Amino acid sequence: MKYFEDYEVGDTKTVGSFSLTKSEIIEFAERFDPLWLHTDEERAEQESPFGGIIASGWHTICSCHGMVVQDAGADSAAIGSPGVEGVSWENPVFPEDTITVSRTVTGKRPSEKLPDRGLLTVEISGENQREQQVVTYTPQMYYLKGDSSESG
Repeated sequence: MKYFEDYEVGDTKTVGSFSLTKSEIIEFAERFDPLWLHTDEERAEQESPFGGIIASGWHTICSCHGMVVQDAGADSAAIGSPGVEGVSWENPVFPEDTITVSRTVTGKRPSEKLPDRGLLTVEISGENQREQQVVTYTPQMYYLKGDSSESG
């Protein structure tokens, strides 16, 4: 089990890579972000400043976050998030791009009210195969402490 005290500010890890197919991009967008840039291949090729279909930024974040959570595994002592500090989509994600996901712990503090847990701030980023940053976001995450009898 990885607890609050097992993380240190500056800890960085590459958690893996993923690609999205054109059909996955369209399917996600039709359901959650039906902007024509994500759903209408012909129009995107003719009118988009990107020259074709691109993934919704939300799809990119969901895909990145899924990798981070899978990497943490079932042994994670994470117990929820109070929110995300910032989101930035720097470059579009095209079908079949390979996005490499990394995470860096940027903040850590014990809970003042609940001594059995602490709050980690983690920057998550995705970079494409052209070494371009495509997304960064900074969630906060509560983790249980390994010794819940500690008073924080």
